[in-house]
Amino acid sequence: MNKSLTITALALAMAMTACGGHHHNESTETAEADHHDHDDELIELPHEQAERFGVEVDTVRSGDFATVIHASGIIERSAADATTATAPTAGIVRLNRGISAGSQVARNAQLASIDPSAVSGGDNNRAAKANLDAARREVERLTPLYKERLVTAATYNAAVAAYEAAKAAYSPAATGGRVYSPISGVITQITASDGAYVQAGDPIATVAADNRLTLHAEVAAELYKSLAEVTDARIGDFTLSEHGGTKSGVSAENGYACVYFTFSGDGRIAPGSGADVYLLGTTRRDVISLPKEAISEQQGEYFVYIMHSHGHYVKTPVTLGDSDGRRVEITSGLSGGEPVVVKGAMTVRLAESSGAVPEGHSHNH
Repeated sequence: MNKSLTITALALAMAMTACGGHHHNESTETAEADHHDHDDELIELPHEQAERFGVEVDTVRSGDFATVIHASGIIERSAADATTATAPTAGIVRLNRGISAGSQVARNAQLASIDPSAVSGGDNNRAAKANLDAARREVERLTPLYKERLVTAATYNAAVAAYEAAKAAYSPAATGGRVYSPISGVITQITASDGAYVQAGDPIATVAADNRLTLHAEVAAELYKSLAEVTDARIGDFTLSEHGGTKSGVSAENGYACVYFTFSGDGRIAPGSGADVYLLGTTRRDVISLPKEAISEQQGEYFVYIMHSHGHYVKTPVTLGDSDGRRVEITSGLSGGEPVVVKGAMTVRLAESSGAVPEGHSHNH
């Protein structure tokens, strides 16, 4: 009997131990599961790697943000900075080698020469030069005689008048028939073809200053009144006001509202090219915005990466508003004060895709 009680007590103790152990393990596994659910939201990117790949974090703050009108545009050469090189004399045009539309030229660079001897009548300017030299010699001969009262005033005055007329008929610039560029810039048009006959003063080529450009931007006609508030424009990361840009006018053309800006180019924007334009108007206050590179787009939704802790980030959905070409307005998802990745978001996204688990948190049980 004692033996039987002993066995029963032992079996009961074992059962109680097993039961207690079972409840302990279940509680522990539940806690660990909850802990791992939280860890699964974290994206691991060691600080050293983040630094190496240029990941930068900044605290979200509200600030000024311009009202934006998205427009399409075209870049044109500024007509106000274009000049025409003309023929100094009549004759046959001979364009210099390498001179064509699109050629870069310096101020006073020779564009062409005019051959007056190739036409009937010869070089009129050469004849005018001969007349000028003869009239000068006559005035020089008569001047001392007039001072000695050996010739009449009428004779002397007639010689002076002939000299002035000869000067007016002669063009020093026409000597040699060379055509020079009046400014540094780009040849936008060759008006006279090689071998053509031109009269003195006929246009040979048009040269536009290569650093002055005009933006012609178009929006829907119903936005015409809104263009009055536009003060600046941005093409990608190129802000016109930072390059001497000024608003030069607003008009309505072909069913569109148009606005014009003149600015100095720096070689990044090619004349004749189309442009995606952000027209910037009145300033709005207390707007949360982030640099464009801080935004990650995935399957039509937008996210930013908030630094959770040293080396760990959390992907956070956001709703976007206007973009001014550099920054994007955040209308929901951020309230300010969050440490957000503003550079290198793609690096964090790649770390997210790799499925890295924060160190010390294995999913193996």
